[in-house]
Amino acid sequence: MKLLTVLIFAGTMAVSASNSYSQKTKLDLQMQNASVSDILRTIESNSEFIFIYDASVINANSKRSVSVKGEQLENVLDQLFK
Repeated sequence: MKLLTVLIFAGTMAVSASNSYSQKTKLDLQMQNASVSDILRTIESNSEFIFIYDASVINANSKRSVSVKGEQLENVLDQLFK
Protein backbone atom coordinates (compact mmCIF):
# COMPACT_ATOMS: atom_id res chain seq x y z
CA MET A 1 0.00 0.00 0.00
CA LYS A 2 2.84 2.38 0.85
CA LEU A 3 4.53 1.61 -2.45
CA LEU A 4 1.34 2.38 -4.35
CA THR A 5 1.04 5.71 -2.54
CA VAL A 6 4.64 6.61 -3.40
CA LEU A 7 4.14 5.67 -7.06
CA ILE A 8 0.95 7.73 -7.33
CA PHE A 9 2.67 10.70 -5.71
CA ALA A 10 5.72 10.39 -8.01
CA GLY A 11 3.48 10.16 -11.07
CA THR A 12 1.54 13.22 -10.00
CA MET A 13 4.73 15.21 -9.47
CA ALA A 14 6.07 14.17 -12.89
CA VAL A 15 2.91 15.41 -14.59
CA SER A 16 2.93 18.71 -12.71
CA ALA A 17 6.59 19.29 -13.60
CA SER A 18 5.65 19.70 -17.24
CA ASN A 19 3.88 22.97 -16.41
CA SER A 20 6.46 24.41 -14.06
CA TYR A 21 7.10 28.09 -13.38
CA SER A 22 10.37 28.09 -15.31
CA GLN A 23 8.68 26.77 -18.43
CA LYS A 24 5.77 29.23 -18.31
CA THR A 25 7.66 32.37 -17.33
CA LYS A 26 8.63 34.69 -20.16
CA LEU A 27 11.34 37.30 -19.68
CA ASP A 28 11.98 40.65 -21.34
CA LEU A 29 15.56 41.84 -20.96
CA GLN A 30 17.62 44.51 -22.70
CA MET A 31 21.14 44.89 -21.31
CA GLN A 32 24.21 46.01 -23.23
CA ASN A 33 27.80 45.54 -22.08
CA ALA A 34 26.72 44.45 -18.57
CA SER A 35 28.50 41.97 -16.32
CA VAL A 36 27.12 38.45 -16.07
CA SER A 37 26.46 39.01 -12.36
CA ASP A 38 24.45 42.19 -13.11
CA ILE A 39 22.38 40.36 -15.72
CA LEU A 40 21.67 37.48 -13.34
CA ARG A 41 20.71 39.96 -10.58
CA THR A 42 18.33 41.70 -12.98
CA ILE A 43 16.68 38.39 -13.85
CA GLU A 44 16.37 37.63 -10.13
CA SER A 45 14.75 40.98 -9.39
CA ASN A 46 12.24 40.60 -12.26
CA SER A 47 11.27 37.00 -11.54
CA GLU A 48 11.19 34.35 -8.83
CA PHE A 49 14.46 32.78 -10.01
CA ILE A 50 17.53 32.70 -7.78
CA PHE A 51 20.99 31.96 -9.13
CA ILE A 52 23.78 30.39 -7.13
CA TYR A 53 27.06 29.99 -8.97
CA ASP A 54 30.72 29.36 -8.36
CA ALA A 55 32.88 32.29 -9.48
CA SER A 56 35.69 29.85 -10.33
CA VAL A 57 33.42 28.16 -12.89
CA ILE A 58 32.00 31.23 -14.62
CA ASN A 59 33.52 34.66 -15.03
CA ALA A 60 30.80 36.76 -13.40
CA ASN A 61 32.63 40.00 -14.28
CA SER A 62 32.77 39.37 -18.02
CA LYS A 63 30.74 41.82 -20.09
CA ARG A 64 27.82 40.53 -22.16
CA SER A 65 24.85 41.90 -24.05
CA VAL A 66 21.43 40.28 -23.86
CA SER A 67 18.38 41.32 -25.84
CA VAL A 68 15.28 39.15 -25.42
CA LYS A 69 11.54 39.73 -25.40
CA GLY A 70 9.07 37.11 -24.21
CA GLU A 71 11.70 34.37 -23.96
CA GLN A 72 11.91 31.43 -21.57
CA LEU A 73 14.74 31.41 -19.03
CA GLU A 74 16.52 28.60 -20.88
CA ASN A 75 16.80 30.73 -24.03
CA VAL A 76 17.96 33.77 -22.05
CA LEU A 77 20.71 31.76 -20.36
CA ASP A 78 21.70 30.19 -23.69
CA GLN A 79 22.19 33.67 -25.13
CA LEU A 80 24.05 34.84 -22.03
CA PHE A 81 26.55 31.99 -21.95
CA LYS A 82 27.09 31.29 -25.65
